[in-house]
Amino acid sequence: MHLLQNVREEFEHNFAQQLYVANSTWNAVVNAKEELVNQINTTFEQLKDEEDVSIIAQSLVALPNPMVEQAVAVLKRDFERLL
Repeated sequence: MHLLQNVREEFEHNFAQQLYVANSTWNAVVNAKEELVNQINTTFEQLKDEEDVSIIAQSLVALPNPMVEQAVAVLKRDFERLL
């Protein structure tokens, strides 16, 4: 599945960023990535094979992802400390 591959590739591309943030911040990023992967898998399992890709995309965008929101907030706090 290309979507999961893209998420994993983007995560791997940014893997070195963990050197610049606190361990707790990096853990928040990892948790957010894992939650996103789980949401993608669950969405694809629940949808029928004949459903349009746009419906799948809308389903994913509509899902709340508190782990991503938390990771963004933690990253912002880390970067604000640097300023």
